[in-house]
Amino acid sequence: MFDPSLPYSPYPSDRRKWRTVPTPISPALVPFITQREGEDAAPDNLILLPHTDGQLHLHYLDEDPRDRNLRGVLWARCSFNPLDGQGQPTGRPQWKLMHPTGR
Repeated sequence: MFDPSLPYSPYPSDRRKWRTVPTPISPALVPFITQREGEDAAPDNLILLPHTDGQLHLHYLDEDPRDRNLRGVLWARCSFNPLDGQGQPTGRPQWKLMHPTGR
């Protein structure tokens, strides 16, 4: 809802402050879908099965609910590295292997 008591823009009037953003060399936040050094792609065990919509859909032979996101999109399997003392995954992120849209 529009609140007339608030200024039009949440940004300061001096926009020059917003032109430069410090970029860390190693981001503190790495998306969980990013493959890391030491993780290997899953073996090829994919099949095409008919779906209720009349089209063929891709499935793993031993698929379980963790293989798909909430919209039913099949995710590629990979191995997982052990966690460090803080519960974070080990291995450097492999940014070049990540699709820009996270697919």
